[in-house]
Amino acid sequence: AARLQSLEEMRRRSLANIVHELGRPLGAMKAAVQVLRGPSGEDAAVREELLGGVEHELSGMEPLLNDLLQLHAEAGGERRLDRRVVNLSEWLNEVLPPWREAVTAAGLDWVADIPPDLPEASIDAPRMAQVVGNLLSNAVKYTTSGGVAVFATADDREVKISVADTGPGIAPGEQGRVFEPFYRGTTPQRTTEGLGVGLAIARGLAEAHGGRITLESAPGRGSVFTVYLPRAGR
Repeated sequence: AARLQSLEEMRRRSLANIVHELGRPLGAMKAAVQVLRGPSGEDAAVREELLGGVEHELSGMEPLLNDLLQLHAEAGGERRLDRRVVNLSEWLNEVLPPWREAVTAAGLDWVADIPPDLPEASIDAPRMAQVVGNLLSNAVKYTTSGGVAVFATADDREVKISVADTGPGIAPGEQGRVFEPFYRGTTPQRTTEGLGVGLAIARGLAEAHGGRITLESAPGRGSVFTVYLPRAGR
C-alpha cells in the first residue's frame, strides 16, 4: 500500500510539473499572438520583440520535451549508448568551458581541477556530458553566492568526477529523494524552471555506464555530487 501511495504521489507530482512548465510558455505565447493580431501588431518594433519572445519560449520548451522523451525511453528499457574509449582529461576540458561561462555569468566563482593524466573510460560522450551538465545546472540553480567547483580523481578501479557548490545544502530527509523524477525539495533556488528530472536522468545514465552517483550534503554546507565511472577495461 505504501508503494502504491508513493507511485500515485509521483504521478500526481509529475503531471502538476508538466502542466506548469508547459502551460507557462504556452500562456506567454498566446498573449503575444493576441497582441500581434491587434493594432499594436502592425508596429514593426513591437512585432519583432514579440516574435523574439515567442522564439525564446519555444526554445525553452524543447529541452523539457527532450527530458520527457528520455525518461519515457528509459522507463521502457529503450536507452541505447554509443560507448567509445575516451581520454577523460581531454573530454572534460572540452565539456566544461561553456559551464564556466554559465557559472560566472550567474555571479559565482568557478574552480576546475582536472588532472592531465586521468585514465580512459568507455563512455557515450554526449550522454555523459549531459550527466555533468545536469549536475552543474543543478548547482547553479541552487547557489546564490559563493561558487561551483568541478574536480576529478582516479584510483585503480574508477574515476570520480565531483561537482561541489556553496548552496544552502540539502536536508538529510530529502537526500534520498532528490534523484526521484519530478521531485522538488524545499530548498530555495534561483529559478523554478524545469521539470525536476535532471538528477534522475543523470543517475540513470551513470548507472547505464556501470557507474553511480553519490551525494554529500548538509544544510548550510553546500552539496557535492560525485559521478563514479569504471576505468576502461574494468
